[in-house]
Amino acid sequence: MPTHNALLTIGEFTKAASTTPRTLRHFEALGLLRSKRAENGRRLYDKQAITAFSHIITLKKAGFTLREIQKFLEQPLEPDSILKTQITLLENQQRATENALDTLRSLHTQREKSSDGTAITIQDLCQLLRQTTHTLDKKALEPLLNRHVTQAEKQHWEATADTHFPNEERDFYALKWENLIKRIDQARLCGIRHDSPEAAAFVKEWLALQEPLQTALGRDLWSKTAALYQDLYNSLQAQKALFSAETLSFIQAASDHLKAVEHPVG
Repeated sequence: MPTHNALLTIGEFTKAASTTPRTLRHFEALGLLRSKRAENGRRLYDKQAITAFSHIITLKKAGFTLREIQKFLEQPLEPDSILKTQITLLENQQRATENALDTLRSLHTQREKSSDGTAITIQDLCQLLRQTTHTLDKKALEPLLNRHVTQAEKQHWEATADTHFPNEERDFYALKWENLIKRIDQARLCGIRHDSPEAAAFVKEWLALQEPLQTALGRDLWSKTAALYQDLYNSLQAQKALFSAETLSFIQAASDHLKAVEHPVG
């Protein structure tokens, strides 16, 4: 791409950068890129625009969203915090991808062994995927479960989960968790403090999602479940966790602060 002082038309820029006019206009609309205007109204791009475009592409390749890149332009960067949080976000994405691959491969193997190859409905496919995911998760977490809970407690946990969250509701419940965790990690990426009002709101939402099962399982079994999660991050099964150790640590710190504020000692 040219880097001298000559101005590039949008056509020249897109050709040199292997991009499209639509992409450039979108970046401009978001305030990520600036162009000059010729007398006839045509967009012209200078060296600074070329550099800015290069920065955007570099950050996107590292996994940052355009919204996150916008925030980088609005405030000074704290590189260590940003890099650490971005690693966490990508690890979460990797965890989700690996879990999805495990599920699909296992289901494909089952179908090859037992199916006659006939077509199935989307409802049947979703049911098979849920069953396969549940089976894989149980198998992966079995050693940790045996360490923390008895067989009777495992059966009670599963029965309680099935009662409170049938298949259809369980999918929606899982989506709520995924959405919350994503928003927490994005906020951490932007430098949110654990003692901020936003962090307190996250804690309240987190506790609200936990409340139905926590109440049904009882304090003792719920405490064992919490201990299992702590142990999970030190095991080979860590990729099966719904959220990262960093996310849990942040929520715990925010929760401790909220308790101290709402119930001060003395």
